[in-house]
Amino acid sequence: MIDVRNELLALADIKNAEFESKLIPGHFKFLGVRLPFMRILAKRIAKDDWRSYLSNYELEYYEDRMLMGFIISYAKMSLDERLKYYKLFVPLINNWSICDSFCTTWKPLDTDRQKVWRFILPYLKTGEEFKMRFCAVMMLTHFIDEEHIDNIIIKLANAKHSGRYYKTGVAWAISTCFIKFPDLTFEYLKCKDIFDNETYKMIIRKICDSFRVTKEMKNRIRSL
Repeated sequence: MIDVRNELLALADIKNAEFESKLIPGHFKFLGVRLPFMRILAKRIAKDDWRSYLSNYELEYYEDRMLMGFIISYAKMSLDERLKYYKLFVPLINNWSICDSFCTTWKPLDTDRQKVWRFILPYLKTGEEFKMRFCAVMMLTHFIDEEHIDNIIIKLANAKHSGRYYKTGVAWAISTCFIKFPDLTFEYLKCKDIFDNETYKMIIRKICDSFRVTKEMKNRIRSL
């Protein structure tokens, strides 16, 4: 079995740890292991006795949470078992970096998407910032399509939270909706009360900063 703790310590980077401690808020101990190395290690563990590791994981360092999320994403298992591990892991998400890396690493099969959709929706109603961000980022990563676009906008508009990290997640999601479905999303954004003022401004800013939005569409958005 891989000696995960010693592997992480061997990959520690003091300068990167100092940088990450400024970038990622929270009271964490950082080793500074860079993400590509974390992914390589997670893939090795996922081919080894990963269940034993997940049943005895430690959360001493920031990297421990990130590594756990990657292992859950890379390991081969049934959807039901994966969602069981999701239930264990989502409450451990306590910063934007782990949330976003986790959400964007595993992609559900087409046949699994509706079950995953039903799984993530209750997190929007928890009133807990990073659980709600988890849902928003899962939506933008896996579900912005004709079937879900209206639901995504309406559900994110109705799920309120004052936390900045939830709001930035919503802004990211809605701006991605605009990139993929500009006319439809624009119709929703014409109602300025659909989101609180801070989130609304974040959405407009992210759309206008995107290289994937035409100059014409940016002018339409600025007119709001």
